[in-house]
Amino acid sequence: EKGHHPEVDEERVADLERLHQLYKVLREARAERGAIDFETVENTVSFPNGSYEVEILVDATELLGGTYQTEIEIATNDPNNPNFTIPIVLTVVGTPILELSENNLDFGNLIVGNSETLNLTLQNTGTDTLFIENINSNLPNIFALNLSDNKIVANENSTLSITFSPDAIANFESILTINTNAGQFLVNLNGYGQGTPMIN
Repeated sequence: EKGHHPEVDEERVADLERLHQLYKVLREARAERGAIDFETVENTVSFPNGSYEVEILVDATELLGGTYQTEIEIATNDPNNPNFTIPIVLTVVGTPILELSENNLDFGNLIVGNSETLNLTLQNTGTDTLFIENINSNLPNIFALNLSDNKIVANENSTLSITFSPDAIANFESILTINTNAGQFLVNLNGYGQGTPMIN
């Protein structure tokens, strides 16, 4: 009959209520371990105005500074949008941390005119690149400096070689100043210039 609408089938309604059933969230291989975490989820979104929330955990505790990317892939039984992807981008701001192998270097007694070299290890235990801006001492002619690398990535180290060359019989004390993007660090340097007897 014209204008007549058949009675709604309850089972059909139930089927429609499962229109967005099977939410499957897949972790993309590009994501670093521990950065962005979520579980595979299957659920039903009720018809017609239902919604469902998926909780995503972002944890940067052990990550190095940088950008991390992944995607949420959603598969549904919606004939118009069976699959769609949501990109996720996480930017981690790291912190460089400098640890020195020594805070004091003692060269002991050294005969005037001779030289001795000790090494100081600079280790970056932080989560971003450490930059050595400058290193100096107040006795550059007595304590010569040679740094292997002024850019130290996370979990790596650089070696600072310090050469003591006394030019007189005296006790030499100096403060080594290391300026970095993680702050300023001081190392005490000392050594004694020793004379030697001569027979004529």
